[in-house]
Amino acid sequence: MDSESDADYQLRHRTQWSDLLLESRLPPFEHPRKEWLADYVSVEMASTQDDHVPVAIFDKAPVSVHRHTGPDASDAVSVTGDLTPTMLPHIVRKRVLDYVRKVLDALRVRWCVTHTEVKLLPDAVDLIEVNGRVGGHLPRLLAVLGGPNLLTIAMNLALA
Repeated sequence: MDSESDADYQLRHRTQWSDLLLESRLPPFEHPRKEWLADYVSVEMASTQDDHVPVAIFDKAPVSVHRHTGPDASDAVSVTGDLTPTMLPHIVRKRVLDYVRKVLDALRVRWCVTHTEVKLLPDAVDLIEVNGRVGGHLPRLLAVLGGPNLLTIAMNLALA
């Protein structure tokens, strides 16, 4: 939501639940290499008992937002594209991977594949979400590129 009037609209049109959770929006930032890329990335990580090994980092095309067209007057938000390998400069890539490893350590993640999205900021990154699963259509993208099979990795890790 972008404004108080948008919150009012949601409260008037939502029928499935009565309360809304409002989050502050992280400030916008440009992708360090390409202005047409989104200011967040996803990291696919394979975690063992002792380590978190990056499998891929995906740059993102900006999301598409269609106001009030989703279920119950919600906004419909769609991912419009993923690119790999990442175009992040080495120092930013290292910052992203170090941060994701710290997040996974804090959550005590072991023996699984995770899909983590982080927001790029001028001198830092911030967490958007962590999922203990393979990220959507990303295994297909890696397969087309001849990359690692995330589903096989996930199954092998599940067997420890």
